[in-house]
Amino acid sequence: MKTDLESKNNAIPWYKIHPKDGSELVLVPGGRFWMGSGYEETEAFEDEKPKHLHYVKPFYLGVACVTVGQFRGFVKEDNYDAGPDWQKDSDEQPVRYVNWHDATAYCKWAGLRLPTEAEWELAARSYDALKYPWGNE
Repeated sequence: MKTDLESKNNAIPWYKIHPKDGSELVLVPGGRFWMGSGYEETEAFEDEKPKHLHYVKPFYLGVACVTVGQFRGFVKEDNYDAGPDWQKDSDEQPVRYVNWHDATAYCKWAGLRLPTEAEWELAARSYDALKYPWGNE
């Protein structure tokens, strides 16, 4: 079913709430961006080099981390065993102490996916290849 925004000129919504888990998602428009680090960046690891122009398709990314409460809903509904450590915080806090397999299982349950390395780097460093999400300093 199309939303009001999608039906007008077939536009893709820039913001949406995922129906399965209530995650707020924002559209990252994709495109070309500088990925990796230049050889002059001495603090970068060698496997981050060379800096190169990379392209990603538009994608949605969560505005906030998955919470303990959201993860609890997944564990209960899917009867998933993620061990006891993730339950150390209150339901409103970001879930911690989960591994890649746990995160992937959550995403599969929710009908989502983890971002690729390139998508994560674009979201974190922007199109200008900032050193940090807030800038270069």
